[in-house]
Amino acid sequence: MKSQLKNSVITSIYKMKNKLIPFTVLFIASISSISLFGQSNLKDEQINITGDYNPTINEATKISSQPSINDSTKRKEVPNYNFITKLYPTNYVAEQILPAKIKSEALPKLHRAYAKIGGGNYSTALGELYIGSLRSKQSMYSLHYKHLSSNATLKNLGYSGFSNNYFLFSGKNYQEDYTLKGNIEYKRDVVHYYGYDANNIIRTRSDIRQRFNTIGINGSIESLVKDSSQINYLADIGYYNLSDYYKAQENNVSLNGHIGKYHLKELFRLNINADYYKNLSKADTVSNVIVKANPQVLSRGNKWQLKAGLRIALESQTDAVSKAHFYPDVDFNYNIIDHILVPFIGLTGDLKRNTYRNMSTINQFISDTALLLNTDNRIKVYGGFRGSISKDISFNSYFAYSKTNNMALFVNNEDDSPFNPDNKFLLVYDTAEIYNVHGEIAWQQSEKLRLIARGDYYKYNMNRQQYAWHMPNLEVTLTAQYNLRDKIIAKADVFYLGERYAQKSYFPSLPIYTHPHAVKLPAIYDFNLGAEYRYTNRLSAFVNFNNITSYRYQRWYQYPTQRINILGGLTYSF
Repeated sequence: MKSQLKNSVITSIYKMKNKLIPFTVLFIASISSISLFGQSNLKDEQINITGDYNPTINEATKISSQPSINDSTKRKEVPNYNFITKLYPTNYVAEQILPAKIKSEALPKLHRAYAKIGGGNYSTALGELYIGSLRSKQSMYSLHYKHLSSNATLKNLGYSGFSNNYFLFSGKNYQEDYTLKGNIEYKRDVVHYYGYDANNIIRTRSDIRQRFNTIGINGSIESLVKDSSQINYLADIGYYNLSDYYKAQENNVSLNGHIGKYHLKELFRLNINADYYKNLSKADTVSNVIVKANPQVLSRGNKWQLKAGLRIALESQTDAVSKAHFYPDVDFNYNIIDHILVPFIGLTGDLKRNTYRNMSTINQFISDTALLLNTDNRIKVYGGFRGSISKDISFNSYFAYSKTNNMALFVNNEDDSPFNPDNKFLLVYDTAEIYNVHGEIAWQQSEKLRLIARGDYYKYNMNRQQYAWHMPNLEVTLTAQYNLRDKIIAKADVFYLGERYAQKSYFPSLPIYTHPHAVKLPAIYDFNLGAEYRYTNRLSAFVNFNNITSYRYQRWYQYPTQRINILGGLTYSF
């Protein structure tokens, strides 16, 4: 009976449609058994089961106490292969590949001669001729002649016509180890001292005429060293003679050269200069010899360059004590950013020869009796930056301080009258401290557009002179050029010269003079325009407009310039 009761309970539990897990069923069954056995007053009950009954117990799903990983990735066995190394002989021969050939561009055709002819107002005449050799690996030669003249007469002034003629023949010969160079030069310049009042003083052209004739010859030999361990050299010798309308004579013989050799990464070089100078005028005869030596060492690293040396100058002059001058010669630059920013500093000095030739080039109205002394540039200290902002824009700027003995200054040779027929320029000398700030920037876009702007600011501290006569405090230059399809070339120039002071009265007969009267010269503005039209690659036409504002300024006191000047002409290559 008890057994039947247990079976009845289990059957009822399984009829719960498996809502309890099997473990619960077993637990309840065990408790029920114990309870049944503990009831002493349990009455017998009969249960009738209809039909076949087959009790079953499902297998229990147990949760393991140890975690397991269900990895669905199928692992593949890595096969292990054993290779048997065996060289198979081949008889393959690679076909030779020829180097690629780049078709070279044809060299432009050269013409042996170039001629330029033109004319303009003020009876201006221009003629120019170049004749040269064609391409050659052995030698070359060239001949150049230029003529420029004007037949101008300015209002209230004397005859201001001028004539410039220049001739140069030069040649080169190339050998395996050296190069020979030589040239012959002739220059003839005619000017007139027109700085006087023509309304009150009458002078003929011959009375105020000045003519400079210069003839010179030069030759040099220079080594072509391919091996840096060998000695390289340069030797140059030259001579010129200058004579003027008033029988003044000047002769100069010069010898220049250098010799150098590399040791490891340093270049040791010795620069040598020696020249003999003699000037003969109505006032005096001056003979002078200067010998210079400049030993130096040049060294460089990945980003820096250094030049260190010493300048020695020995000066011997007629009726004067011989002098020896010593100057430093140091220059250093460091490439901070690859050619974008390069700071540099330097310390130098030099002895400069002042000749009748170079002074007449600066101021053609100089007197033949001007006193000629050498300028002693005792020291110059400079530092600045150069580099490039982009591939098209480059710049250069620096500050310099220098101290100079015998600085040459131009002063008018005149008395108190406003205009003097003998109004020529003499030279006075003074010790000066010079401060200079320089800036320059250039923009070049291939060959199409080019712009250059440069400026200099000067400050002079004079020792005896009241001012640095005729020396401007500011100089600015702007230059532009535009190439339109290599057919039209347009140019523009702007020049600005700041205020200057001129010495109004000077009495050379008096041994001592102090605080001469000074006159301020206004600033100079000069605007120039030019254009060239290339009809063919051999024929072109040009026109230039100089001083288009028609501003009459005085570069030298009492010598005003021409107003607007128009010059046009043709060029032809043949």
